[in-house]
Amino acid sequence: MRMVKNLWFLAAALLMLLGVNATAQRYGDDYYYRHWGREPLDRVRGDLNRAERNLSYLSEDEMRRFRHIREAINDFQRNWERGRYDGPALDETIGGLHALVDRSKLHQRDRDVLADDLHRLRDLRDRWEHRDRDRY
Repeated sequence: MRMVKNLWFLAAALLMLLGVNATAQRYGDDYYYRHWGREPLDRVRGDLNRAERNLSYLSEDEMRRFRHIREAINDFQRNWERGRYDGPALDETIGGLHALVDRSKLHQRDRDVLADDLHRLRDLRDRWEHRDRDRY
């Protein structure tokens, strides 16, 4: 009976190990996109939502800017989670966020938070573009 339990435990451990290995093969060396992208993107999206809620007096043009940035983030993240880095979508997100921080009627706290998010996205882009150099 004890031998059967040990065999089940060994089989479960082997299956878990094979599952981890399959995941590593699927994403290869580019595990970066899981670790680097999700947190900054989720944070930017949340901060945009919070800033938008704080501004009940947004013009239609400013609402359009918020939607445009959100769509660019979604496009980038969709490709990112499939293992593809979409530089133009990230650049579009960064440019839209930069314009929003510079030109909109944000409260100072929201402006500061989104400016910090802008730095995070630029850092994400820089780390990705220099990832091969940093491996060695």
